[in-house]
Formats: sequence, C-alpha cells, structure tokens
Amino acid sequence: MKKNLFMSMLAIAGMLFATSCSQDELLNEPTTGDYVSAKFTIGTSDGIATRATIGNGTKADKVACAVYDEKGTELRDLYAIRDVVDMKATYEIRLAKGQKYRVAFFAYNSTADAYDVTYLTDIKVKDSQNSNIENRDAFTAYVDVDATVNTINEDVTLYRPFAQLNLGVDNTEWTDAVKAGVTVAKSKIVVTNVYNQFSAYDNAVVATAEPVTMTFAMNTIPSEELEVDVDRDGTIANTEKFKYLALNYLLVGDAGTEKSLTDVEFVWENSDASKTNNPTTHFKNIPVQRNYRTNIIGKLLTNPATFNIVIDADFIDSPENDYIVSVVSVWDGESATTPVADADGVYRISSAEELVGMMNDSKYPNCNNYQNVVLECDIDLGGNTISGFGDDSGFFDGIFDGQGHSISNFKIDATNRPYYAGLFNQVSQCSGTNTVIKNLIVKNATVAGTSQVGVIVGVMNGNTIVENCKVYNSTVKAVKKVGSVVGYTEGGTVKDNYAENCVIEYSEKEASEILGYENTGSTVSGNTFNNITFKASAAALANELTPVSGVITLTRDYTVSGDWNSLSYSGDITINGNGHTISGLNKPFLAGNAASKLTVNNLTIADSNIGIAAVENGLGTGAFICFMYANTSVAFDDCHLVSSTVTGNERAGGLIAYSSANTSVSIKGCSVEDCTITAVGGAAGLIASTQTATEITNSKVIGNTTIEATEDLTPKGTAVAGAIVGTVYANTTLTDVTVDNTVVVKNTGAIAHSDMVGRVVSGTLTVN
Repeated sequence: MKKNLFMSMLAIAGMLFATSCSQDELLNEPTTGDYVSAKFTIGTSDGIATRATIGNGTKADKVACAVYDEKGTELRDLYAIRDVVDMKATYEIRLAKGQKYRVAFFAYNSTADAYDVTYLTDIKVKDSQNSNIENRDAFTAYVDVDATVNTINEDVTLYRPFAQLNLGVDNTEWTDAVKAGVTVAKSKIVVTNVYNQFSAYDNAVVATAEPVTMTFAMNTIPSEELEVDVDRDGTIANTEKFKYLALNYLLVGDAGTEKSLTDVEFVWENSDASKTNNPTTHFKNIPVQRNYRTNIIGKLLTNPATFNIVIDADFIDSPENDYIVSVVSVWDGESATTPVADADGVYRISSAEELVGMMNDSKYPNCNNYQNVVLECDIDLGGNTISGFGDDSGFFDGIFDGQGHSISNFKIDATNRPYYAGLFNQVSQCSGTNTVIKNLIVKNATVAGTSQVGVIVGVMNGNTIVENCKVYNSTVKAVKKVGSVVGYTEGGTVKDNYAENCVIEYSEKEASEILGYENTGSTVSGNTFNNITFKASAAALANELTPVSGVITLTRDYTVSGDWNSLSYSGDITINGNGHTISGLNKPFLAGNAASKLTVNNLTIADSNIGIAAVENGLGTGAFICFMYANTSVAFDDCHLVSSTVTGNERAGGLIAYSSANTSVSIKGCSVEDCTITAVGGAAGLIASTQTATEITNSKVIGNTTIEATEDLTPKGTAVAGAIVGTVYANTTLTDVTVDNTVVVKNTGAIAHSDMVGRVVSGTLTVN
C-alpha cells in the first residue's frame, strides 16, 4: 500500500492590502504594495489505487480551510469550505504583508456526515456512525506563512490523521463458513482507546480530549478485496487477497506518535439476518497508528469465539505502512479435535484443538499417521502442559510446515523417562520421504527431560531435517544433551535455525545454544542465536572447565546452580574468559594454590554470594582465588567482580585475599562494582593482604560498593579495610587507580592509611 496521503491543489490569487486593514477590508480593498499574494500548490499521488478503491483518497469532496494569526486566533471571516474536483481545490485569501499566519486544511467527504468541521481547532468525530464507510476517510495539514515577501508559493501535502483498521478472511475460510451456513453480509465493531476530537491547527488530538469507546454500527461489508503484503516473521511474502469483513477509520494519536493498542469487538450478521456470532469475537491489544493500516487476517469465522492477539514488543513496519496481525487460537487446556486431511492429503491445522488432537493421536503405533501438516495460524496453548508429538516409543514421520506461524505458551515434562523431550519428542524417517520440521516459531515454552531434550525436537535420526525454525523466550532443562532447538541428532540435518532469549539448564554435560549434541553423520550449518543463558550445575561447570594443555577457555556465560566447589588445579594455568561471565557462585572460583603460575584474562564474576570457604586455610576468601603461596605468581587482566558479596574470616578480597612472600601479583584493567566485601580483620576491593611485589594498574573500585573490617585486629598485625588494598607488606605500586566517591570503607577501631589502602606495614607504597 502506498503512503495513503491526500494532497489537494490550492491556488491562492489575491489583491494586496494595507496591514492596518480589518478582515473585511482585506477581502474588499484594492491592491497596494503592502500586501502579499500567496499560492499553495497541493496535488495527489496517483498510483495509490493498488488497493482497489479502498483508502486511495478519492472519496474526499470538500476541504475546510482556516487562517490563524501569529497568536493562534482564527480570522473567522477567512474560513471557507471548498469543493474538491479531480482531487484539486482552490482557496483564495488575502494576507497583510509583514504578518505571520498559519493556514489549516481538512479534506473530507461531506456525504458521510462523519465530522463537524465548524472549527478546525476542534473537529468532532460524530457519534452513531456505521461501520464499513470508506467515505469517512479524511486528510489534514497546516502551513505556516511568513508574509514578508511579495509572493508565496508552497507545496502542501495532506496526510491521513486516522488509522485504518481492516478485518479479512481468505477464500478458503469464507468457503468453509458458507458450507457451515454462514454468509456474512454485515458487520459492526466496538473499539476502545480512541479519540473523537481533532485539531487541524496543530495536527493533533485536542489536548483536553480523553480516550473513548466507539461503536460503528452494523452495516454492509465492503465488496472490494483487501490486498495485503503478508509478513512472515519479518519477511514480506507475496501480496495476498482477502475478503473484507470490516473497514473503519480510527482517531488514535498525534502526528509522529508511536502505535497505541486498542481492543476490538467484532460482530457479524448473516445474509438473511438469521445468524450472528454469539458470543461475539474479541481481539485484544491490536496495534493502531495514524496513517497506517492494521490488518487482522485469519480464521475469523470458524475459530473459537474469543481470541488473544499477541503483539511483540517491536512491530515490523512494512514499506507500505501496514501492520499485519494474525489471529491466535487459544487452547482451553482440555478440548481436542482429531484433524481431517483435505482432498490433497494435507492436514491444515487452524486451531489449538486440532493441534492438540494431532499430538494425542501421534503416539505409538500411530506415529506416521500424519505425513503432511501445515500450520495455518498462530496457536497459544495457554500455559498448559502438553505431551508433544510422538513419545519415547513413537516418532513423528512426515513434513510439518509452520509457514512462519508460532506455537507458544506451553510446558512439557518428560523427566519421568530416560530420553527424548520436545514439541516433537522424536522425529525419524521411515515412510520413504524426508521427515522435515520447518518454518516454525516457538515462544514462551518450558521443556524438561532427562537426555536428548530440545524445545522443538528432542531427538532426530536418519534422513530428517529441522530448518528455518526459531525459538524465543523459552527454557529447556535436562541432565545432558540439551539445546534450545534440538537436543540430539544422529544423521540428521540442523540448518538455518535461530534462538533468542532462552535459558538452558543442565546438570551434567553436552549443552549448546541450538543443538545439544551432534553425533556422527549429521549436518549442522547456518544456525544463529542471541542471548542464550546457560544454568549449569556446579558439577557440570567444573567438568567443562577442565584444563587442556594448561589452558581453560570459556566459550559462554554460565549461571551456577547448586553448591560450588572451588576449582583446584596444579601446575601453571591460564584462564581465558573471553569476555564471559560466571554468576551464582557461593564459594571462590578457584581454590588457593602454591608453587604454580596463574593467569586470568577477561573474566567477570557477577551476582554471587561468596562465603567463607573451607579451602581458605585461614588465609582469606577471594572471589577469584583465596591465596597464592610460596614461589607462585598471579596475573589478573581485565577481570571484574560485579553485584556480589564476599565474606571472609581474617581477610576478604574482590579478586584475591592473600599473597605470600616469594610470589608476585599483577592486576591490570580490573574492577569491583556494586559489591559488599566484609571480613573480621581486613577487607579490600582487589587484594586484602599482599606480602610480595604488587603492581595494580588502570583498575577501579566503583558504584555502590562497601568494604568493611568488622573488628580491630591491629595488634595481631592483620590487615584493615581499604578500597584497593587492605594491608601492604611489600613494595606496592598503584598506577591510574580510581575509587568512586560512592564507595564506603569501614574500619572498626583501626585507623586506615587512606581510602585506597588500609595499612602500610612494610615495603614502599607508590601511588601514580
């Protein structure tokens, strides 16, 4: 659809008059050099007629015109209504030179009797209007004029201040309804959250107007076809034609405002007035926006009476200013209907009841009953628990084409069996053709099982394909072999799938963003994902962080569930965090160590509550590591502790609690933010106590961070609290180190050396 704008031709030719003249004099005085001739040229775009005659601007036959002075006062004598002929109009006025004006226009159809245009600052949408009246279409604009020149020539474009709301069905749905004895002839709608007062002066809803509910009464449905560029998950498909069920124009917001939401009640009447939909059909949260079309298309006649229209946070704006809203069939949690194939052997699923009925009928030994399935609408399973297609003994064997539609809001619990869980528990190929799951979207699902678990497919074997499927906002739980889309494949093809905002929970191993586990002979390609959270058990995470040639490499973020046992290691170890985050620790990430070299790069620990660890051996508790002892070194580069607490006995540190003599400590580009670090004796943002050469560079403690020593252990020589270091026993250099003024450092009895350092016992402290 084009931009649906109306443009009218206004040629202003007039005489020039003195600025001291009255309005009557401006209209009647002869020309002098003190006046301005202004000409506004406005035309219509041709080529809008791709939508038959609906919304092409041809229905406007009048233009109301008004002029306002610089203070916004209308020059009432200049108000006029002009005829629109061949989509052009002429409006002649005379303007005093040196003055500023605003000229407002409102084009409409007079026969519709839909608007009171007496005052263009308060155009009223009249009550008691019929539905399906295209003549209610209207267009508006204003032009600011600075009459300081001899001649004014401007082009003016009028735009629709209304949203167009259309309801339609395809020919198959219409034919099915006719077979069932329903031939819709008339319709009405009731809409909420709309307005009935508009100002052409500022192209906005009247400031004092409140949203109202409007009823557009029963009237004959449009005879034209509704043409829609059907959007399938962000991609414009072919233009499709639908039968109109209703057409209405709604006043919903000011120029440039975003979409708003309205509830719509739809009522139809049969051709002989003997039937109507009872109860009536309701659509919730429909997006509408001025100068845009919202098209509600789908099974509006044969589906259950009440629908919930699910609107994503971000609507996709097609190039033609259309919003396309698909009907969602909502399951009541009980009803089920066994579907019937059409003449071509295709099972066309157009209701939640049919989908559930097919699932129930797909168990062993009926697993290959449904060879060709097409999803015709979005389906909301209402948060209920379903069993999915197939089971631990049977599999889905056929083609399932989602056509870009979604199945949402369901739960699957298969934790009572050892294998297979998903919307399709098992897919396999036994009928001689490929088994294909494609073009399906799943939203807001929770799938739980033991092994081989995915939101869409649990396990796929042999000549099977899962392609172009998408999973959003879902959680999948298993012991092992678990993925957002597919749990396990052996010989199958997993390609071009996508997952976003999903959570994968597992307790042992073999978890991944799209496909949990790939066995031999499989093809995996073109899959992408965004924002996948892994919740691993402590045992699973420890298993995945096994060093390889002395290197531990993180490939994803982790949230730890259960009781974490600090990793122990021997020999030199490098940990490459790759910018990832570990959350949910209740003990230090690493146990204390001696006689080795530790390097930690680009790793964040967040949202953890790290208590006194059994491995601290009295030396302290650190979020990353408790202590380094005797002939060791530790280097932290780009490491961070965020939104966490660390609680120690004698010492607690954001990175490390204690380093002994004969070690070295290097901290570069590290930070502690929004944390609480507490110990009986000494506490610090980065290192509680250092007895070896220490260099801290370009690091900071920031945010709402509190560092506290709860007792005065000065007589024991134990560290006190400091924002960066608790106690210095050896040469320590701080370079480009920052402490926010929001950071709180507390000492009980002891006197701190500075906010950055609690005590300097020996060695030299250098601050650069």
